[in-house]
Amino acid sequence: MYGYLGYKVLLGHSSIGSVIMMVGLLSQVRNFIWQVSRFSIMMHEYKTHLKRVYELEELQDEPYINNEDKINDHSISGEVDFENISFGYNGIPVLKDFTLKIKKGQSVGIVGLSGVGKTTLANLLMGIIAPMEGEIRIDNIPLSQINLEKFRQSVFYITQQPYMLNDTIRANICYGLDDVDEKEVWKAVENVDMLEFVKGLKEQLDTVIGERGIQLSGGQKQRMSIARIFLRKPKILILDEATASLDLESEYKVQKTFEKLQKGVTSIIIAHRLATLTKVDNIVVIKDGGIIEQGSHMELLQKKDIIINFIWSSII
Repeated sequence: MYGYLGYKVLLGHSSIGSVIMMVGLLSQVRNFIWQVSRFSIMMHEYKTHLKRVYELEELQDEPYINNEDKINDHSISGEVDFENISFGYNGIPVLKDFTLKIKKGQSVGIVGLSGVGKTTLANLLMGIIAPMEGEIRIDNIPLSQINLEKFRQSVFYITQQPYMLNDTIRANICYGLDDVDEKEVWKAVENVDMLEFVKGLKEQLDTVIGERGIQLSGGQKQRMSIARIFLRKPKILILDEATASLDLESEYKVQKTFEKLQKGVTSIIIAHRLATLTKVDNIVVIKDGGIIEQGSHMELLQKKDIIINFIWSSII
């Protein structure tokens, strides 16, 4: 463009003053175009932020409101009772008159086809939603009467996609805890079979893992979330298809870690494959809003019922 303007001056078709004016105008046009493009990027960012704000506004209030009447001094031991629970979404029933008793320190597997209410049970137990009918009892005390904040300090809930901070390995493992001894952190890392990996990093525990743990594999992120459990020492552990997105090798390592955790801890394991439930005390099969069968892994494999066989073939 500048060469063309210079050529016009040499031919006498334009004056130097005109060229200077055109150069100034071109500079302003270029700045205007840059501002417009920048505005477009900013608008996209603002739309993303507004979407998150709207999502937060649409969240329903938690059903159990903490107040002075709540029981604050009860030490959770881990006994869980679902008594005649009914719940549904948008008028569609998911659980109907569901009853299940889980003893302190017992491990229970929850299986069934997609949409039968497995994750709904976990959300009910966490107090995220409340049953439409029936009652959930913790150590024979209605959940509605227990201080929810204190109760959740005794529960650890692991999902298929664990949340990772854009922070160090140490900060992620110690999230929510104060003044954790470094020896305990290293012991937790060792318990989840990540000691060699972390020690091989230049910054070790102070290595930043990136947004949502992008520097880690799926199995490493899951095991790091499990390392938190060794520090928190919960009374109730909920695993919601925690190994569903892992390859077989990573799943095997995570399962070995779970076995260490389950001793003396009430465990509720929502699974998609029977292989992950071979060592639990009891397996509950859910269909049409209720329990259609339960028993040990071997007991259920020996069942001849056609419906049970259909479910096994669908989730193995």
